[in-house]
Amino acid sequence: NEEPKPNGPMTSLALLNRPDPPCDLEIFTQWLDAEIDPADWLNLWLPAHRITPISIKRAETLGGHIGDVLGSWNVDGAQWLGRFFCLKAGPRLALLWFRAPAPDYPRIADDIFLSMATFAFLDESPGPLAEKVRWIANAQPIPWRVAIPVSWDVKSETPNPNCASFQANLLSTATPPILLGKLSYAVTSADQATTYEAALAQAIAGSFWIGLVVAIVAVVATLCLREIPLRTTHHDQAPTPPPTGNEPEPAQEELVSAG
Repeated sequence: NEEPKPNGPMTSLALLNRPDPPCDLEIFTQWLDAEIDPADWLNLWLPAHRITPISIKRAETLGGHIGDVLGSWNVDGAQWLGRFFCLKAGPRLALLWFRAPAPDYPRIADDIFLSMATFAFLDESPGPLAEKVRWIANAQPIPWRVAIPVSWDVKSETPNPNCASFQANLLSTATPPILLGKLSYAVTSADQATTYEAALAQAIAGSFWIGLVVAIVAVVATLCLREIPLRTTHHDQAPTPPPTGNEPEPAQEELVSAG
């Protein structure tokens, strides 16, 4: 099949089948035009396809959290189980969808895990993020740098020996533009906030001083900065389609977090 194109739809690259025990692996890809964690993308994709999560795992990488979900759905009254493994390299997102009838799934669970563990992008040259980044750096109060997506407008403040900071805003393309996100970033010398509580109090006070409503604030008071930078078929049968979205609403089940 064709490779994914910028701003294009999700593409099915391959459909692999094993007849006994019956299982399919379908590999989807999509070209992302904005940054999103694969795990968050998967959490949006599953409900749209009437998949009920049974267990959810997340694993942190430079390119965002990998999504790993065991899900369930019904086809013609029969329960199916699937393992959904979502990751990305740069703008290229990949979804591995393993599918099997529920009674057969335990026999292939280890094989599915092995396939997931050995899957990798051969070309990682685009870098870890979907969007290009710019590096904001300064030598005060100690040498540091941080990557910011190019879609954010950045305004650096005049540094001094005790502090260096910048503001970054994400604006929509509407007219007039709408503020979608704001980042206030500062690096200070350790003597400006000797405890975590003091740094947190100063950050909250500063946020209110510039007119921001603070919902969640996380501050590290002192740190040594480093540059860190299923359609299951038998071999002689046509594939059984995955959920189309027209099936009855699945029963609400409690999500079990394994992560």
